[in-house]
Order: sequence, then structure tokens, then C-alpha cells
Amino acid sequence: MQQVYETVLHGGGYARQIIGRKVLMRTEKDRQPQLVHTLQPSEIVPVWLNWFDQTGRALPWRLSKDPYAIWVSEIMLQQTQVQTVIPYYMNFMSRFPSVHALAEAQETSVLKMWEGLGYYKRARQLLKAARLVVNQYGGQIPDTVDGLKTLPGIGEYTAGAILSIAWKKAIPAVDGNVIRVFSRLTGTPWTGSDAKDRREATQLGGRWLPPDRPGDFNEAVMDLGATVCLPRGPHCQDCPLTSFWVALREQRIVDLPLRKARKTVPVDQLVVLILHHQGLWRVTRRPDHGLLGGLFSFDWLAEGSSPTQLKQLENDYSVIHLPDCTHRFTHRIWKLSGYLLESKSKAADQIDTLCKLPEQESGQRMWVSDEELCSLPFPTALEPYRQAALAHRPVSSAEIP
Repeated sequence: MQQVYETVLHGGGYARQIIGRKVLMRTEKDRQPQLVHTLQPSEIVPVWLNWFDQTGRALPWRLSKDPYAIWVSEIMLQQTQVQTVIPYYMNFMSRFPSVHALAEAQETSVLKMWEGLGYYKRARQLLKAARLVVNQYGGQIPDTVDGLKTLPGIGEYTAGAILSIAWKKAIPAVDGNVIRVFSRLTGTPWTGSDAKDRREATQLGGRWLPPDRPGDFNEAVMDLGATVCLPRGPHCQDCPLTSFWVALREQRIVDLPLRKARKTVPVDQLVVLILHHQGLWRVTRRPDHGLLGGLFSFDWLAEGSSPTQLKQLENDYSVIHLPDCTHRFTHRIWKLSGYLLESKSKAADQIDTLCKLPEQESGQRMWVSDEELCSLPFPTALEPYRQAALAHRPVSSAEIP
């Protein structure tokens, strides 16, 4: 393959780079890509699809072309690994097999089915979108990009995936993983988070899409990125496209796509207060907005208070220090300490001076039984404390026959 060079604007200066058979001509006046010489779809697409036909992953949502099933899977797969999603998808579809079934569900039930999957805003948006489909679209999921993007939680990538897989529409589906594959294949220094780079990669994906199998091609690209063209330690020896890779030939696989510097992740030191009173647990429903919105939690030690202040309550409460836990979110880390407080009297509200007030409307704080505690949707970060609390739970006088 003949090497082709271009001059590219980099940080105010120009650099000469090899990009193989695809050239993006950029100038200060016009930095939009112009495909003057491109790898032909007839060269690469048959090889890619043949590989997919032989080695494509057997995933449960690929057994159906039902747009609802594909929609649910794509929402679950956002920022979540496939193997993690599979059991959640199976259980979710068993509980809510149609858009009508989901639209009729209570939010608490949907969040409970989502419990442990994380990014709970996805579940709330999926429920809201299902109700929108039923109430405004007569139960028919839109079959256009613009129509799908009116639904909460659906952007360009998800719309492209649904339309190409369910309706065989020639629409590319480009996310960060696809950008990684395209960047390495063409030797183009894209980043997964840059909007301009995403547009260019989407244009490239659109040129390569076969009109008869657009969904299969999109899934083939996804599979290559998930199983072969990994972010770290790619299995280049297993790639069906080895002869086409510019980045491999130039030994730049590990350098592409370009990465932004990582931000420092903040660490929060938090204290969980688990109140147990006459056989009941006190829980609070978190606000719909913000981190872990709509889920339930125990109380938290108010800012400015100290765990040593819990000793002041020992006349009215039995205080048990539970094991410390650490939970990592994408954007922050929680270091948690937990205390189980079993009331000895009926004055359980005395502890409210140490509890962080919920940032929500009144009426969301409640007392629940063991069974109800297990049925409520809790964040994964607090699951160890829910289990530890139930294991350490004293038998109250009201429960003694």
C-alpha cells in the first residue's frame, strides 16, 4: 500500500504525518475533513463482515430485531461492560418484556431491577422515554434519528445503533470504542471525547456502511473493538484487518486514539448511620437529581459532626461500628464508615441533630421492615451496609413472643 502524507494543523503549528490511504486535508481556513483518497469499502467491508459472521459474539439481544429489546440493551451498555449487562438485561426483559409493560411500571420497581448496574439516571430516563413512546407515539418506537432523539437518554450513537440493527437503516453508530478502532485503522490522531473528531469518524463510518447489512457492520466494529482492538494490550495477531492498519504499520497502536490527561479523582470521607427502631429501619429516598438519584439510602452523619459524638447517644442507642468500605465511581471515590444504631427507647428522633438533612421534599424519609428494606433499590455503594445491618440486627422487644 502506498504511503500518503498530509500536513495537519497541531496546536498552532503544522506536522507531517503518514495516514495511509485516507487523507484529511486541513488548512487554517477550512479544517473540515475532505476525503480525497480513502480506503475503499469494497476492500475492507467484506473482510470485516466475514470475520463477524464467523466470530461475532452470541449476545441475548442479538437474538431479536425488536427495536425495544435493542433499545434496552444499548441503554444498559452505555459505560457498562457486556458481561455485566447480560444478566441484568435478561432479568429486565423478563420483568418488562415490552415498551407498554415498562411504561406502566413504578419507578421504584425499575430502579430495583437496575440495582447494581450503576448510572441510575439511565433507568429513570428509559422509563420516562417508554411512557413518552406509549403516550405520544401510540406505543410505536420512532424509526428516524430525529424521532429517537426526542426520547430521553438517546443520542446520536444509540439512535444509529437502534436504527441500523432493528430497521437496517444505513446510519453509523460511533462511540468512543468505534473511534478507537477507526483512529488506529486510519492512523488519524482523534480523541474519543472531541466533538469534531467524532463527526469525522461518523463520516468515515457512513462511507463504509454496506447498505444491505448496516447493523451487522456496526456490530462488527463494536465486536472488533471489544475483543481484539482493546484500549490496552490489543490482540493485533487475531485481527482480520492486519494488512490495512496504518497505526500498526507505523507502530502507533498504543498511541491512538489520543488521550486527555486524567483529572484527579476527589475522595469523600462519609459516615453512614443505620437507624433501627422497634424492628424497623429508617431510610431516605434520594432526590431525583444528582448522584444516585431516586435510590434509597440510610442516614448520613451531618457535615461538621464527628463519629465521636455518637458516644453521646449510648444511653438511648446500642452503637455498633460496622466494617469500613470503599466504593469507586467514575468521577469520585467514597470512603465509608458505618454505624448501626439500635434504639433502646422510643425517642429515635434524638439522633436527627447528627443526621444530614435530605435535600428533598418532606415525606421521603420513612421506616421500613426487613422485607421492605431488601425490596427497595439501594446503591451498590451501600449494599455492604444493608447486608451488614441485617446480619447484626438485634431482636427488638416488640418481636419477642
